[in-house]
Amino acid sequence: SLFGTVVVLSQSGFSDMKVLACVLGFALAASAFAAASNATSPSAFENLMDGQMEATIANIVPGFNWQWLQRNPQVSRSVEDETLDWVFGDYYARTQSEEQRSFIEFAAWKNSLVVAPVIEKALPHFFVSWVRNFILGMLLYMIVGGLWCLTIYGCCRNAAFGDEEIPTAFAIMEQIKVSTNAMFLYTWLPTWSEWLVERGFSLAYDKLDTVSPVQYFGYFALYMLGVEFGIYWMHRLLHDIKP
Repeated sequence: SLFGTVVVLSQSGFSDMKVLACVLGFALAASAFAAASNATSPSAFENLMDGQMEATIANIVPGFNWQWLQRNPQVSRSVEDETLDWVFGDYYARTQSEEQRSFIEFAAWKNSLVVAPVIEKALPHFFVSWVRNFILGMLLYMIVGGLWCLTIYGCCRNAAFGDEEIPTAFAIMEQIKVSTNAMFLYTWLPTWSEWLVERGFSLAYDKLDTVSPVQYFGYFALYMLGVEFGIYWMHRLLHDIKP
């Protein structure tokens, strides 16, 4: 992630890396300032102070409609058996929870942005979401990984490696092969995570006004802290060479 990159680069011993870390840090600060500036109109600020998060977003983005983020999930292949529908289907017609229906509609909307209609109609809801996560996971890996290779092995090669040799093209392709082979299971985990939310096995909520702004940003900060902490130390343990 961007924050993790800033932390790692700022701790690097290379001056060029520290300059890049500073640039990324300033970019993060500028983004936060721009977001705050857009929310300082009186109506948006008043709504934010009143805890009306959805009204605040409506002030910041005039004409925004939450219905844009919903879609009928029943376009995917239906599952007749109730048990199998609960596991693999959309379960949309069988649940009485409006909140669960909102999550399912949101997932169907995300699927429609990525998955072709012919595939969407041929597979149950769970597998359509899996295909969506797989496609986006592969794109994220290829784009971010490609940019990283161009940066670390290209424009910043001297700063990062000096006179040391960089990995060969064969070694890089082997790493890509391993990662792409594992992407099938990597994207299976967030698909089950979404399934847990859609079935009501979480504390997730579909309305921003469910909690106050303080709680919302507090939860978000704690979540990002946990994610960044876990990612950083997992990679640190994986890559540190023990004596």
